[in-house]
Amino acid sequence: MSTSQFPPGSFRIDKRRVAATVRLDTGAALEGAFLCAGQTAGHSGRETVVDLLNGSSRFVPFFPDRSSSPVLVSTRAITVVELDAAERDGAGDEWSEARSVTIMLRAQGEITGNVTIVAPVGHRRTLDLVNEGGSFVLLDAGARLLVVNLDLALIVADASTA
Repeated sequence: MSTSQFPPGSFRIDKRRVAATVRLDTGAALEGAFLCAGQTAGHSGRETVVDLLNGSSRFVPFFPDRSSSPVLVSTRAITVVELDAAERDGAGDEWSEARSVTIMLRAQGEITGNVTIVAPVGHRRTLDLVNEGGSFVLLDAGARLLVVNLDLALIVADASTA
C-alpha cells in the first residue's frame, strides 16, 4: 500500500505545548516549551514531561521562547524542569501514595516537596521510588512543580528525616 492512499495528516500525532524552564547541570537555564502527545501507550491519559524525559531518547526537542526552531537537549544534562502549576493532574488512587522528600542536587542545592509513588502497598518507600522508577520524578514543591533528575541527585531522604 502506498502512502498516497492515506489522506494527509492521517498519521499525525496531536501534541500540546507545555511551558517549562529547563535548568542544566552547567547552571544554564532555557525558557520555552516541550511538546507532549495527547495520549501515551504507557498509561491512560496524556503524555507528561516526565514521560517524555523518561523515554528512550537521549536528546529531546525543546522549543526556546525566542527561537522558531527547536533545540535538542540531552536528558543527561537536565537537572530540574520547572513547570506551570496547571500541569498538576491531581491523580491519586489506591495504587499511589504521596511522600514528602528532600532532594539534594549537585548544582541547585536542596529542594523539598511531595512525590507520588505509584506501586502496590509495601512498595511505596522512597527507596522504591529512587531505585525502581525512571530517572525523572515529579516533585510538587507548593508554588512550584518540578521535574527532578534523580541521576544528578546526591541525597534523597524522607523530609521528616532530612
